[in-house]
Amino acid sequence: MSEGWPETGPGSSSGLGQATAVLFAQRSCSVVLSGTNEKRLQETLEKCQKAGLKRDQILTVAGDITTHKTREEIVTRTFGKFKRIDILVNNAGALYTGFIKDLEEKDIDTTFNLNFKVPVLLSKLVFPYLKETKGTVCPMERSLSLRPFCL
Repeated sequence: MSEGWPETGPGSSSGLGQATAVLFAQRSCSVVLSGTNEKRLQETLEKCQKAGLKRDQILTVAGDITTHKTREEIVTRTFGKFKRIDILVNNAGALYTGFIKDLEEKDIDTTFNLNFKVPVLLSKLVFPYLKETKGTVCPMERSLSLRPFCL
């Protein structure tokens, strides 16, 4: 990675997403932080600044990544600010951790939307920009590493 490469990462307000954003910041890459919790996004922004980024190298987008509007806003604002997109880190995800007897359709929909639909549709939106920069998508399926799901 070279200085100035914008990294876009949904789910970057805590945990692995936050650590990934800080890692990119330590390598002088501009970062786009997105998530639903504005307070945690601010905390991630501050950690990226402590890692060496200037405020103008960081973009935050708060919103629900399962909506087309938020996904489009992330891509549009990223390209508008940095004039390029080099890396998409698909980090947003969900894991149902209850018992199968308690599983409801909304739990399946949430898990499917965050773990499959969102990464595919966000990648589709970003693809033209990545093609131009010869960039990449970094899928991060962390939920399976935390707790296996068994019937």
